Amino acid sequence: MMNPFSELSCLCLAAGRSSRMGYDHKLLKKIGGISVIEIVVRQIMDIPFGEVIVVTGARADEIREILEPYPVRFVHNADYGNGLHSSLREGVRATRDNVGFFICLGDQPFSLSERLRAFAEMELNRASLIRSVVTGIPGHPVLVGSNYKDEILAAFDRDSGASYLFQKYDFETLEQPEAALWDLDTPEDFARYGSLKPLTE
Repeated sequence: MMNPFSELSCLCLAAGRSSRMGYDHKLLKKIGGISVIEIVVRQIMDIPFGEVIVVTGARADEIREILEPYPVRFVHNADYGNGLHSSLREGVRATRDNVGFFICLGDQPFSLSERLRAFAEMELNRASLIRSVVTGIPGHPVLVGSNYKDEILAAFDRDSGASYLFQKYDFETLEQPEAALWDLDTPEDFARYGSLKPLTE
């Protein structure tokens, strides 16, 4: 059976300052003894992507050390303070000339493998633009075909990532579990979701 993911890249955006967490950095905080960013990357590695790129920014050395055992490529965004799009652009610039790429967030560790596998039922090509939704509410991951790479590289920095593409172009949606909306941004988020098990043993 053909692997629909082999010609795709996966970008894991892990560059933010985590300012809403206070002293703790959300990606370094642990759930069940494992840091959030490792939980995310471990699930990404369950999918046979052509390549996995982790975009770092704040606390880059610590994140790289945690992920050293995994066969990922690191790209550092020195301008991570300019918003999510600056990290997206650095990740896109590093991708190979392939069919397209997924965008995953480093602070969404729940049911990620399941959410990624759901895309296997969709038609994945250079013109694909597919957004995860939960009863119509936008979530992650999203799939962006390589036809849009030049536009992303030319766009201004903003905190909205690739959402402007979905405002400008026709796109498909993929219904996902509620975990597609669960960001771990604040201590309250960790209190709400931290007792859940993001990994299946």
